[in-house]
Amino acid sequence: MAPTRNIKETDARNLSREEFEKEYLQTQTPVVIRNFASEWKIVNAAKSSMEDACRYLIDRDSHVPSYTIVAPPEIEGRFLYNRQLDGPNFRKLDLAATAVIEQLLKQRSAPDNAKLAMSMQAASLTSCFPSIADEIDNPYLDDVEPTIWISNESKVAAHFDLSDNIACVALGSRTFRLYPPEQCENLYLGPILNSPGGVPASLVDSVAPDLERFPDFSSANEACMVADLAAGDAIFIPSPWWHAVQSHDAVNVLINYWWNDDADTLVPSANSALMLGMLAFKEMDQIKRQQWSRLFDHFVFNLNNSLGKGLPPDLNDLSTKLTKESKHECIKFLKEELNTLLVDNN
Repeated sequence: MAPTRNIKETDARNLSREEFEKEYLQTQTPVVIRNFASEWKIVNAAKSSMEDACRYLIDRDSHVPSYTIVAPPEIEGRFLYNRQLDGPNFRKLDLAATAVIEQLLKQRSAPDNAKLAMSMQAASLTSCFPSIADEIDNPYLDDVEPTIWISNESKVAAHFDLSDNIACVALGSRTFRLYPPEQCENLYLGPILNSPGGVPASLVDSVAPDLERFPDFSSANEACMVADLAAGDAIFIPSPWWHAVQSHDAVNVLINYWWNDDADTLVPSANSALMLGMLAFKEMDQIKRQQWSRLFDHFVFNLNNSLGKGLPPDLNDLSTKLTKESKHECIKFLKEELNTLLVDNN
């Protein structure tokens, strides 16, 4: 395996909001932010002991059930697709945080061949732990709802998020492995429709890759950047950077913030557009795909800012700028087009 590079690091005590936005957010550059949550009470409890942190959480649990996944010992904590690649390798439950934490604590004494993999995923911190949500803050964001993840030892396969992400370790430790977006062709991605998390995930174990089965992953590994985070440390992961996450401890807690400054509720998400594009061009011959790729470069991605050249900038058009009403007209057109497809193919 080729050596990996460390992710750039900074310290929250020396990083202002303006510097974060200019140096990392605007440039979409990943960064580890040490001491991001050094003042959080949950982090201070975690630095005392795992038991203190768990008690802190249990005492503040609202007992609202949240989405939780559980898998048998044979997956060795690696949540992913099943062997047939037609679904996940775990069961889905709704459990309160206290039930999850108590089960994780019990699992510590279980032998490895009997230890369940368990993870409460992306639960609303405000719903599960309202008092904790009130007492923590994010110096770089306003009014972004935090989510909480609670698990034992696990390995989350490389995937991308639909929004920018600041993820903070509150208990335990985690290793993050980041791959630039262009490495998608070397990650051996699983099916999209049956993806466990709604976006395609890598079939490769990033920690112990099988290079005989996945030889091109060696190129992804050369571009990989790695960071180890302890309680209080955070990482900024721009969308759509690929990232694999390994949790090392019997009880791990992560609190993260997803946000998208470019989101427009009047238009489809980028992920929806990606799926629609794949559907439209999947069976087209190579020459035509090459020709259409040039049109997409111009009309969709417009990296050289040449779209609308020669047109009045205030013209109401997709090439310039649309009004709210025009966006509705575009969506209406697409909806009618998709509905016609559904009717014609039934």
